[in-house]
Amino acid sequence: MKSMYAAVLDEFERRKRTLEKLTISIQPAIEKLPKGKLWVQIENGHTRYYKGVKEKGKYKKIYVPAKEDKVIRSLIQRSYLEETKRKVNLEIKSLEHITKLLRRIIDSGAEDIFDDIRPERKAWITPVLFGEKEKRQRWENEEYEPLQSSYEKQDFFTEKGEQVRSKSEMIIASRLYQLGIQYKYEKPLFLPGFGTVYPDFTLYDAASEQEIYIEHMGLMDDQDYRTGALRKIEAYQKNGFLLGKTLIVFFESHEVVLNVRVVDAVLHGLKLSNR
Repeated sequence: MKSMYAAVLDEFERRKRTLEKLTISIQPAIEKLPKGKLWVQIENGHTRYYKGVKEKGKYKKIYVPAKEDKVIRSLIQRSYLEETKRKVNLEIKSLEHITKLLRRIIDSGAEDIFDDIRPERKAWITPVLFGEKEKRQRWENEEYEPLQSSYEKQDFFTEKGEQVRSKSEMIIASRLYQLGIQYKYEKPLFLPGFGTVYPDFTLYDAASEQEIYIEHMGLMDDQDYRTGALRKIEAYQKNGFLLGKTLIVFFESHEVVLNVRVVDAVLHGLKLSNR
């Protein structure tokens, strides 16, 4: 949860900086425009404009002919900018309050209490809250039965020492390892309406407590393979997995091989709390 709050805090602070820059640019623009208010009224089906001139604390309406378009445009623009500045300042104050609260939540670290306890004390505790470190550790320790099939005549090993099915899978595993992203190879996943699949790589985001699946589909030249691959992707989507978010797919054919730069860009874009 801490990384989730930190991500929200970062977005709010970015928004606050953007608004602060906007107020700085708005003020000179306001000062260049003539002072006064403008009323727009419909009289007998005609649009009429009245400039408000302040006299003795009250506004006096003075008719402005439509041909004086520069005056009308300037007064309306000033009114718009003043209202924008007012609302922007209100939002900035609200963001200051919200970010202050978020920092207090992040610093409180209620979920991190168990993570920070020494191992000899942890053994005696039944925790009621788990921090991201503990959630991650528990996920990593979960045992599973990977897909069983022959690896004959295949000599592709990851940096973790795992044997995988192709050079491309070895490359993806290498990139995950180098980025410090923990993964599970061919962990089973049941998709209702389709059956059990074995995603090439399963990742875990402790902040959202969600798994993210990576599929490498490397024989897209083959019609039967291609049909099966598309049906598999459809099954993922029917079960709520979103391409580019909780489902990452890399395609490959004889002529279009795996692009390592694309793999790097996609993996770098994953906002996981695991790093």
